[in-house]
Amino acid sequence: DLELISERLHKLHIPFARLYKPEDIRRWNSGEYPVMLIHPASAGHGLNLQHGGSTIIWFSIPWSLELYTQTVDRLFRQGQKAGTVSVIHIVTKGTIDGRIVRALKDKDDTQAALIDAVKAVTIIERTVSFAYGIAHSSEGYKDTDEMLHSADATMYMNKQKMRDARR
Repeated sequence: DLELISERLHKLHIPFARLYKPEDIRRWNSGEYPVMLIHPASAGHGLNLQHGGSTIIWFSIPWSLELYTQTVDRLFRQGQKAGTVSVIHIVTKGTIDGRIVRALKDKDDTQAALIDAVKAVTIIERTVSFAYGIAHSSEGYKDTDEMLHSADATMYMNKQKMRDARR
């Protein structure tokens, strides 16, 4: 894939670089290259590529959601000057790439659902802990009604946070 893309870019006279050394990153971030050819396994962690371009084109998609998201996050992060980062997938009908894209989407959906569930449990635990603390300490409240009203207000706010976290 890499050789075919490189040949095509040469024929079209489009300047590009392969990500091999720190000098390539510096030249990308300074705007010398409109195209950088990278492999997600070598670009997924620790690189700051947001000062160069704002488009990532996947011509070979990894099965790993972590590699995929980490590579995209090299461009989509603080310091990116473009208003939008474009993520493009080149997927040929009838190839495994379509299955990989669907698998990555499914993995992402599963992780998001898990994170939402953990957030909901954490909010409930905090609410119960707070309500328990209020019920066992009337210190600072004029009377029981004021204490219970405070606990109800906190539980209501935490329910709102749970709803917002699910969105």
